[in-house]
Amino acid sequence: MQFTESTPRQAEHFEWMNAIDFFQSYLDIMGDRFNTILSHNGQVDKQKLSVYGDMLEYLRDRLNDIRNEVNAHLEEVETGESFENRLNMSSQDIHHFGVKEKIDLFEEMLSGFRTEFNEFYVNNL
Repeated sequence: MQFTESTPRQAEHFEWMNAIDFFQSYLDIMGDRFNTILSHNGQVDKQKLSVYGDMLEYLRDRLNDIRNEVNAHLEEVETGESFENRLNMSSQDIHHFGVKEKIDLFEEMLSGFRTEFNEFYVNNL
């Protein structure tokens, strides 16, 4: 996906969209790994597997919500006021920082889940 930026905020939005695409690809890989473990009827801890499945679904839903929020905010920035006055926080500024915080939190959650799930995956292959 290629974007043309017109403001620094838009550039950051496009970086976020690229990160979201990367996270989506990684969640797809983890979903494939989950299905691989699911297809093995061996000594898999079914309770842990269920928890990982639920968390994977939660992360997918959360990522979709973040993607929608970034898209909505990008439209708001494109049609709204400029971010020139850095002394006054506009509602767009506040919204922008809120979205950034959500993305950072998602990245932390994904990182923690990835580490724990990959350990489980390797032990149950």
